[in-house]
Formats: sequence, structure tokens, C-alpha cells
Amino acid sequence: MSDARIKRFYTDVSVKEQDGRFLVQLDGRTAKTAGRHPLGAASHAFAHAIAEEWQAQEEYISLDDMPLTRLQGFSLDGGESGRAQWMETVIGYLGSDLLCYRAPE
Repeated sequence: MSDARIKRFYTDVSVKEQDGRFLVQLDGRTAKTAGRHPLGAASHAFAHAIAEEWQAQEEYISLDDMPLTRLQGFSLDGGESGRAQWMETVIGYLGSDLLCYRAPE
């Protein structure tokens, strides 16, 4: 039986602006979604929130602990043809504390 967990393979996490988007960088290389799209966002703040999820990973990467990464990856990989499906998934999060909470900042 093999261990399906992915060991953390990077040390540095950053965000780089490129062509009006903010891309998440792992050791200077752009992170990719499961569908091989560059992982990033149009918003500087959102890209930094995704980068923080990657930085918080310890010895093994846990996608369960990265809801913003999963949401953004799902929307990027779904594209226009899968828009209805990924919009339904994102809307499902709107009723939870994941996206709707008050913060002092």
C-alpha cells in the first residue's frame, strides 16, 4: 500500500503580478491547478490569501486545509464550458462561515 499524501516540496511562497493577474509562486515557479492552469487571481488580496494557505502547509500538503485554493482551482479548471457547475459549487460556500464572516480587519 502506497502513501497517497504529497510531501511539501517548496520552501518559499510568494505572489507575482503578471499581465494584470496575481500568480501564486512556489520557489519562484507559478503554482498550477489540477487542470494545469496557472494558479492566481485578479485580486491582489485574494491571491495573497491563497498564498497564505500554501505557506501554512507543513510536512504534507492537505487540500482539505486549502478551501480558497480549491475554489479558485475549480473555477479556473471549469472554464466557461463548466461555468454552471463551478458557480453552483461557489454559491454553496456563500451560506457558510467560509466566506461570510465579520473580521475586525
